[in-house]
Amino acid sequence: MISQLSDHWKDADLLFASIKTQLQVLRSALAEVKSWAESVGAEEAYHQLTMDLDSVLSCCRSLASRINDHLLSLPRGSTGQLNKLGKLKLVLGGRNLDDIQKMIERQISTLTLLLTACRR
Repeated sequence: MISQLSDHWKDADLLFASIKTQLQVLRSALAEVKSWAESVGAEEAYHQLTMDLDSVLSCCRSLASRINDHLLSLPRGSTGQLNKLGKLKLVLGGRNLDDIQKMIERQISTLTLLLTACRR
């Protein structure tokens, strides 16, 4: 248990950067999907497909917002890097973040499947 906590502590900065990057990419992808959905138009898209897409996008936005709020709440030093308290909160709150990341990954898989179906 202590060695795991130590490993997480060492990797806290990397974890923070990784999650931050994932959120940036997810935001960009969601913006592109939204743009694509708006360009297709209601006449060309199936009603159910549009509803499903809206549902997935809404869930992704909510999950991303939750992680973003958590990351913004972590204390940082003057350079923007996590300070010791921020690392501690990130390490100890890791289980909750892991669960949210898994939910985001599932939604991304769902979105990928949905977009693949759209192109057929």
